[in-house]
Amino acid sequence: MTPLPLDKDDIGRLALRLGLGLTLLLHGLAKLTTPSLLTAIAHTLETAGLPAFLAYATLIAEIGGSLMILLGWRARLGALLVAAEIAAAIALVPLSQVLSLRSNGGWTLELPAMLLAGAAVIVLLGSGRLALRPD
Repeated sequence: MTPLPLDKDDIGRLALRLGLGLTLLLHGLAKLTTPSLLTAIAHTLETAGLPAFLAYATLIAEIGGSLMILLGWRARLGALLVAAEIAAAIALVPLSQVLSLRSNGGWTLELPAMLLAGAAVIVLLGSGRLALRPD
């Protein structure tokens, strides 16, 4: 059997998938093991006039989507779930916080923005060949 020829694109996509997937998986597991985090999300949703049960969608996106991204199984779909969840979270942030900087000079939304950008790249480029089901 001849080895699969790899290029920088495949290795780069794998690195992005591993970094994004692991980060989101840890966020999702924290919500799963710390019920107060889900309660806080539910409260934020209710304050915005949305049903509280949508807080569980964060678990689906962050755990399910991150596993899809990590494994490279329907990675584009997993990244789309994640991107939708992050975009919704950003939309719920008050405008005053969207435009503000932290005391250390970092943008208040830099982590969600970077996660959204990473998910968007996976949606656009796919998983690469180093995946269970390359897309």
